[in-house]
Amino acid sequence: MDGKNLPCVLAENKCDLLEPSKANNLTDLKKFASENGFDSCFRTSAKTGVNINETMANLIENILDRMKKVSSKEFTNDRKSVTLDPEKHENNDSYRQQQKSGCC
Repeated sequence: MDGKNLPCVLAENKCDLLEPSKANNLTDLKKFASENGFDSCFRTSAKTGVNINETMANLIENILDRMKKVSSKEFTNDRKSVTLDPEKHENNDSYRQQQKSGCC
């Protein structure tokens, strides 16, 4: 992995209740998002639908970008990843016996 956490977008809701001058000023929101590790931020309104599609599109784009970076690297069995492929398991025979024996 690239050492970063999962992609995270800050969505500040209820922008429809803000005065237009405050709704358009993103300085404080961007500062907060940056200081707290968010990839991006949006002012949204679930009521009116403002920026809902843009927020989700941005989050999906961030996820896909991270997936491309991760899939291009080989996973290792360290504390940041888990190997799910039974062929790469350290104790293949024990793993296969558990699979054949049924549940738990």
